[in-house]
Amino acid sequence: MSIALEVKDIVKKYGSQTILDRLSLNMREGEVLGLLGPNGAGKSTLMNIMCGMIESDGGTATFYGKKYVDIEDPGRKIGVMLDPTWLDSRITAESVLKIQALRLKLDKPNQVVDKVLERVDLSHARGKKVSGLSLGMKQRLALGVALIGSPKMLILDEPVNGLDADGIVWVRDILHTFAKNGGSVLLSSHLMSEVEQTATRVAILNGGKIVVEDEIKNLSTDENTTEFAVSGDASRLLNMLNANRINVSHDQKEDRYTASGVKPDLLFAYAVQSQTVLTYLTLKRSSLENVYFDWLDKTGHRARA
Repeated sequence: MSIALEVKDIVKKYGSQTILDRLSLNMREGEVLGLLGPNGAGKSTLMNIMCGMIESDGGTATFYGKKYVDIEDPGRKIGVMLDPTWLDSRITAESVLKIQALRLKLDKPNQVVDKVLERVDLSHARGKKVSGLSLGMKQRLALGVALIGSPKMLILDEPVNGLDADGIVWVRDILHTFAKNGGSVLLSSHLMSEVEQTATRVAILNGGKIVVEDEIKNLSTDENTTEFAVSGDASRLLNMLNANRINVSHDQKEDRYTASGVKPDLLFAYAVQSQTVLTYLTLKRSSLENVYFDWLDKTGHRARA
């Protein structure tokens, strides 16, 4: 799988403060990469640098090997949604999309606008001025602007901000379909539960650097902690685990056990030896939120989140 986005040694300073400190990051084709970090970590600054809105003090960001400003008709290749407040509040939702369609020199712009309005569920509001749209509707419109050129990549900063539950699921479905069709998505969000359900990989930005970058399934799995449930009496298995100095806790509500310091294959062997029937056995999984805060704790920045 080839690299769609390569960020290498990006530096950004404001006065004596270093916001981004030789930050490097890659995104592959066909993946949804979630970008997380506490407030002020530099997520929006990084995205603006990528898209040529802010100059960096060092380093490079390239899309398919080219800087954003060097790409011919970049809106046809990279859909960008950084801040819906840039939308011209004096014109209608339809006009916003039509201007973008004309700027990108799209064929049959009126038809394209109709399809995008339908896709982002704003056909009923096409004649409304942007100033009269709710925050969620502005988010949908801004996403429509990003999608109108049929790009290969999306750069989205807080795309579900202001959306209700149905709107959040709608965005998730759009992004999953986009990635399934070979597109790439860089997604910044403070809703970690949503990133966990939407992204395939996550990068945590803290202290001006990427401190974690891995697939979510790897981050949320503790390879040395096992969850299990039994049929009938668990005492023989529990006594054996205790004799081998394996700590076990019991969730009475779920009637499941958590064993620390043991992998499922070894626990299964203990169950066979103790003649205990297991009804459930898996590696323990942590929520992305727990993983996120664990890393902030390690780097001493949890209070800023």
